[in-house]
Amino acid sequence: MDDLEGLGSYAREHDLWFHVDGAYGGAALFSPTERHLLAGLRHADSFIVDPHKWLFGPLDCCALIYRNPTVARKVLANRPATSTSCTRATTSTTSGTRRTSRSTCRAEPWSPLLVLARHQRHGGLRERRAERGRHRHRTQQKIAALDYVEMVRPISLSIVLFRRKGWTSEQYTEWSINSCVIKSPS
Repeated sequence: MDDLEGLGSYAREHDLWFHVDGAYGGAALFSPTERHLLAGLRHADSFIVDPHKWLFGPLDCCALIYRNPTVARKVLANRPATSTSCTRATTSTTSGTRRTSRSTCRAEPWSPLLVLARHQRHGGLRERRAERGRHRHRTQQKIAALDYVEMVRPISLSIVLFRRKGWTSEQYTEWSINSCVIKSPS
């Protein structure tokens, strides 16, 4: 996770737009043990989260939130849509429906709310997040028990970064190439 507090403070000092791409890690807001990682979110002018990643929502579910939508329309008015999955420009039509340029996520305003409501009603979100935490802990223990690999850094969110002890970058490259070769049946 980036230092959102430091980046956000810098953005405020220099009158810069501060966007937090929480597409993956933004769901940490719902985790009592990881919420602190998003402390600087208070500075954000815009924030995106993809509930299909950590909130167990449907693939076409995405939420882009603006601190001040009026300012956002002015700031983004003359700029092309970006190429990332859910940050496409969304416009309202006269019928009140929403449309967006083609992406992995539709401009469906109710999907994120329905995902949260479903988990609230069934009480499963915290339990599923706690289950993921236990899984991370077991993964770290298994890696620590092996003598040929080591953790590169502590687990953050659900990202486990480890390496093979003593390997050079050339060995990693060779392993990667050989691992990706698909052999056709004889």
